[in-house]
Amino acid sequence: MTIASTAARDTHTGDGSTATFAYNFTIHYAKHLAVWVGDSDDTDNVRKTLNLDYTVTGVGVSAGGTIVFNTNSIPASGEKITILLDKPFSQDTDYSSYHRLPMQTHERALDFVTQQDKVISERAGRSLILPTSTSISDGSAVLPTPAAGYVLKWNSGGTALENASSTDTYSLASVQADTSPALGGALDANAYNVKFDDDSGFTDDSGNEQMRFNKTASAVNQFEITNNTTGNAAILSIAGDDANTDLVLSAKGTGQIKVNNGLRFATTKGFFDSNTNEQLLFNATGSAVNQFEVTNAATATDPILSATGGDTNIDVALQAKGTGTYSVLGTSTLGATVRLYEDTDNGTNYVALKAPAAVTSPWTFNFLSTDGTASQGFSTDGAGTLQWVTVGTDPYSHVSTVTISGATASAAFTGLTTAASYMIVCNNVIPATDGAILRARISTDGGSTYKTTGYVVSNFPILTVNLTTTTTYFLASSGGFTSLDVDSGTTGGACSYLMLYNPASSATFCRYTGQGVNPDYGTPTAAYYAKSGGIYGTAGTAVDAIQFSFSSGDISSGKFHLYKLSAS
Repeated sequence: MTIASTAARDTHTGDGSTATFAYNFTIHYAKHLAVWVGDSDDTDNVRKTLNLDYTVTGVGVSAGGTIVFNTNSIPASGEKITILLDKPFSQDTDYSSYHRLPMQTHERALDFVTQQDKVISERAGRSLILPTSTSISDGSAVLPTPAAGYVLKWNSGGTALENASSTDTYSLASVQADTSPALGGALDANAYNVKFDDDSGFTDDSGNEQMRFNKTASAVNQFEITNNTTGNAAILSIAGDDANTDLVLSAKGTGQIKVNNGLRFATTKGFFDSNTNEQLLFNATGSAVNQFEVTNAATATDPILSATGGDTNIDVALQAKGTGTYSVLGTSTLGATVRLYEDTDNGTNYVALKAPAAVTSPWTFNFLSTDGTASQGFSTDGAGTLQWVTVGTDPYSHVSTVTISGATASAAFTGLTTAASYMIVCNNVIPATDGAILRARISTDGGSTYKTTGYVVSNFPILTVNLTTTTTYFLASSGGFTSLDVDSGTTGGACSYLMLYNPASSATFCRYTGQGVNPDYGTPTAAYYAKSGGIYGTAGTAVDAIQFSFSSGDISSGKFHLYKLSAS
């Protein structure tokens, strides 16, 4: 493209809310812009960072585009925004020998050169330049090295600039007002005021600002500083014509007001919002030794409100007003949860009470005023009132679950030594190979090896007994439910259960029963149901593990749930 405009900068003034400001020249990359924000008198200018402070639109557009400040970087009212073309002085285009001249690449390179010229022209426009008619043309007007306490002057020949000491003598025409008067003693204003120009004040002996004063037209309120005697505090207060005047402390930018040694409140005084409404009030207790402590937290950890003080054991008391209640609010993605943690010496485990993510209407549980008896638990009457009821005991309790979600040779449970009997439930178990038969074997050595002989099986396909001895698997003989073929497709897997009675005893035989149902893989619309049972025929050896597998191929998917008998 052609670059007809000579513009290389745009300036704007912030109003505290506007985030978008235009630039009216061409750029090819967002990084070719420099954005500065500072005071209206061009002091305290700060160069802003691309993407962190602002983003750019209009890249590659001949008429320019806009910069858009991020929310936390919007210029304050009165601040000056300067947008400059800032093409680096580098040549990034590489032409290959004996190749066709790439016109678009060549034109882009010319654009970059033109932009670099515009950068130089813009900077030269802000520089001191000798008149065209001057006879100095050999670089003698270069500034000398800066030196503290020196001023610039032309040399005796008028051909170059040089540093001049502040103690040098000058003609009357060069005498300046003394900018650093020195006092021989304390300055006594004799009951008069010391006047400062707007935005001026005190500096230290190195010339650094210490205190600056800004004026307000027709001001009637001001600060008053009072010193004090031993043991009494110096006072910074508000004085003036108004009867009630706030004291405002304002940090700069995102800076904060810090209190190093504590902040004292009178009784029933505290923090107020921007509308002067109370937000947090404090009450004093005589000779208090216990207090709250608030601790903030890093990412993924929780802030802490804790009780601290002189006592070893301190409760935390919360008190609502009148008939008010205590509310624990949820979030936009989660119902409220209250966690009750274990002793910190033992770890960070907890017991939690959690509300549903959606509740149709509010409801309240009304607790009882008396304790129940042993083995009783809470029950609701349907209207929110709790009552004590005797709780029944489920004879079986869940121990563990093996979930198969990819090709796996087998699923096993070990450690079957703590209960009188066990129940294994197989849920939708699908083989990797069509027509495979689900079968089981037991172990007497903790699962190191699984038995292939010693079983006596009785199958009940039509409620008739057919005794088969010396089989290699539980539930594996013809007519038992595991002899039904299982499909590896989507028609459903085997669902069954197996009961082990007295497996851990070495004095009696291990007995088992089972039944199951699954679709026929050859006829997806048909299903089969069968029972079987039997014993492990070798007495004197405890059974402590069981393994499930298919007669051919792996287990593709399914779940195996282990339950134990709670009562003996």
